[in-house]
Amino acid sequence: MSTTSSVRLHTTVLGEGRTKIIVPLMPGASSEVPAALAALEGQPVDIIEWRVDHVADPELAVGVGVALRTSTSLPILLTYRTDREGGLGVLPDEAYAELVARLLRLELADAVDVEYSRSAVAVASLLDAARAAGVPVVASFHNFHTTPGREALLGHLRAQDGLGADVLKIAVTPRSAVDVAELLAASAAASAEFGKPLIAISMGRLGLVSRVAGSVFGSCATFATVGAASAPGQVPAAELAPLLGVFDAE
Repeated sequence: MSTTSSVRLHTTVLGEGRTKIIVPLMPGASSEVPAALAALEGQPVDIIEWRVDHVADPELAVGVGVALRTSTSLPILLTYRTDREGGLGVLPDEAYAELVARLLRLELADAVDVEYSRSAVAVASLLDAARAAGVPVVASFHNFHTTPGREALLGHLRAQDGLGADVLKIAVTPRSAVDVAELLAASAAASAEFGKPLIAISMGRLGLVSRVAGSVFGSCATFATVGAASAPGQVPAAELAPLLGVFDAE
């Protein structure tokens, strides 16, 4: 699987070679980081998604980030997932952007997730912060209730592309097999249209095929678990890796 362009996250390149496995880590304090990283040993993990929204006190986030940064060589995707898109984050848009920008200035991430539907001011400030820090932006959209139609899905991805995001991401909830097919069709169309690394996920058990065979439809990475899941339908990385190999084989 390949795309027109690729994006480097430290030692890993999205958009080249096999599907990359991203595993969320959700430590609530720096004291939880050693155990979280120890669990990854021997696991097929390419990228860590640091879920900052699981740190209840934003003032503690720097300590957690430093503990992660100094204890692993794996690339870190910094994500503050707000409660509007399935996370625990309750900060208003301005504070959300300020926290993430602060963590970027401290060089605690190799890429940053930006919820593109947040306020235009917050999104613009985060894009500026990411560019200043020299890290790629993963623009994201999540719908934990339904799957929009194919054109609506493509509309979200076009908007992300229009912002100048380096990686496009969309995750939606299917209610039928037709919904899953719509997501996969949108993924294939977007991969051809934008020529950027793309992550397209149909969540839950019904959408499992999108996590396993996403590369066939242009998706460059998928999310798996080592411990707790951060979204419905995630499966253990050790179980997922051999299945990805079947679909990645040329």
